[in-house]
Amino acid sequence: MVECVRDYDTLVVAPYLCDIDKKPNIVTQTCNNFPCPSRWNLTDFSSCSKSCGGGIQNRKIQCIQELERKERSVLVLRNNMCPQPPPRSQQYCNVIDCPARWQVGEWSKCSHLCGGGVRTRKIKCVKVVPFDHKINQPQSSCQGDKPAMQEICGMKPCQEKNKSNIERPPSIKISKQDYIQQEPIRNVKLDIGGRAVLLERTTVRIRCPVQRFNRSHIRWQKEHKDLAASRKYRFSNRGTLKIKKYITYGRRTVHL
Repeated sequence: MVECVRDYDTLVVAPYLCDIDKKPNIVTQTCNNFPCPSRWNLTDFSSCSKSCGGGIQNRKIQCIQELERKERSVLVLRNNMCPQPPPRSQQYCNVIDCPARWQVGEWSKCSHLCGGGVRTRKIKCVKVVPFDHKINQPQSSCQGDKPAMQEICGMKPCQEKNKSNIERPPSIKISKQDYIQQEPIRNVKLDIGGRAVLLERTTVRIRCPVQRFNRSHIRWQKEHKDLAASRKYRFSNRGTLKIKKYITYGRRTVHL
């Protein structure tokens, strides 16, 4: 810095009091031209990943060293070359409970592929608390209308089959073997056809062997009337009839 001063007290005075022709040039020179020590360079934290229920904020950290006061004169170093431990690159945010909301499940398969069917889904009222823990709430706690639990599907008209494509009756393999129960057994498995002599309190499973047919469509009849599911009669998805515990006196002959 160049200033005009008085000789006898070295006080700074107005510049015009000095001879302008004798004013030295102002000189700028560099100093401390050695590289700076390594340090951590940090960016700002990102916005929170969630508005409630506990989110995360991220930021980028780098170990750098400034070589010169010029652009692009910064060297990126390995993290172990900066003071340890390094600053946090993540932090939690919005660690508060979320308001109760409707949780919608996946739709089930349509009950019919054509001609009109129904599909359903589960709906629950839940509250999300930190971190991703869900607590069931009464439905009155959720705002807004409850989403539909079922809807119509499979509205495509079913195509009528040509006479040449009419399904043939399933081929049923009938057993003609007779079975006589000799000792008490809890469960007896039999195929249709023939006869069986059973002891009392025996549970019987009767199978209808068919080929190339959906066994869930099998119907069972007694005296030309369809059997309905009850405590005595049960039907499996594979078309098996289960008759629970014959209560008789002695033996009983069953036509299959």
